[in-house]
Order: sequence, then structure tokens, then C-alpha cells
Amino acid sequence: MEALYSSLIDDKFFINLNNGLSNVLTGVNSFIQNLGGVKGALMNIGTIALNVFDKQMTQSLDNLIHNVKLTFGVTEKEMKTLQTEATSLLTTTVGTTGTAGGSAMATAYAQEAAA
Repeated sequence: MEALYSSLIDDKFFINLNNGLSNVLTGVNSFIQNLGGVKGALMNIGTIALNVFDKQMTQSLDNLIHNVKLTFGVTEKEMKTLQTEATSLLTTTVGTTGTAGGSAMATAYAQEAAA
């Protein structure tokens, strides 16, 4: 049984794996040191990330703001305010034409706003 385990688990394989991993970590350490240490590496990676993902980050922040507004009911109030302003503008614009149709549309807009 022990012969089977020793043939399945080769010490040289794990030694070579450990040495290879050590070489990779040494390379990563050298790369980070060449960038100016951890601070320099983080600054460079951050700059690259901002340049690559700027549009996605902006969209995500806009979505976050929208979701917060929805949660606290601010969006509904803003929409009601915009609706009132648009109705007032339409009523003023259409109602000043001096026509019967314009007056009817102004009345319709005013009734819609009140609903």
C-alpha cells in the first residue's frame, strides 16, 4: 500500500511546483517594486481601470443614485414637478394661440395635470 502512495505522490513534482511558484512570486515582487512599490502599483492600476471602465462606472453611479431616489420617493416627486412644469408650459403655449382648439387643448392639459 505504501508503495502505491509513494508512486502516486512524487516528491519531485511538488518540489518543482514549489520552485515554479516561487519564481512567479519573485517576478510579481520585482514588477511591483519597479512600479514604485504597492502605492505606485495601486495608483497605476487605478489609472488604467478608470480609463478602461469610465463609462461603466459613470452608468453604475447614475443607477445607484436613481435607485436611492426610488427608495426614498424622490423620483416620484421630481416626476410630478416635471409634469406640472410641462403642463404649465403647454397650457401657456397652446392657450395663447387665441383659437378655440387651442383653448380646448389648454383645458385638456389643465385637467390632465389636475388628475
